[in-house]
Amino acid sequence: MILGSDEASAEGGLTRRLQNDVYTGDILGKGYKLYDTIGLGEESRDAESASATKNLFDLVGELSKSGGINLLVYVTNCNKQSLKTMRKNYSLMHHGLCNSMVPIVLVVTGCENVRPSVDNWWTKNEPSLTQTGISFAGHACVCAIKGRNIEYQEVVRQLVVQHCLEDGWKQVWRTHSAKEFTEVFSI
Repeated sequence: MILGSDEASAEGGLTRRLQNDVYTGDILGKGYKLYDTIGLGEESRDAESASATKNLFDLVGELSKSGGINLLVYVTNCNKQSLKTMRKNYSLMHHGLCNSMVPIVLVVTGCENVRPSVDNWWTKNEPSLTQTGISFAGHACVCAIKGRNIEYQEVVRQLVVQHCLEDGWKQVWRTHSAKEFTEVFSI
């Protein structure tokens, strides 16, 4: 959606969820490299989630050796993720992997049936998110249905450009291994 192509898909099944994919393209005239990372599911103790966490840990290490991390984009479906899961994943990504040093924005998909407008999801859920310690630098509630997503594509692009750090943040790992990290976050 962000780059205007249908390359990335959340429907890729298990194989898709166990790898990170990279996409390059321009957003408003500037070059970006976007990493579509592993989705972390509702179940936090299964092997798939542990593998996903290890892959995220490894990706942060790889990016820290190059240009760093400029922005985290947390994508969720308005009907599929519980507040508890959002809190766990937000904490893992924002605090655990990036030491709260990288801005994180929220993109909520599947809002085509939210009434009277897609932004009502945010209005309804923002107090609960804040109450549990989740704070996003920005947000976008969107319709991601092919053919109806053009207007929202621009909203998400603006969100990325507005909140992306100019210089990437680089993690300096202490003594944590991926296994220790996973144990700390009870994954």
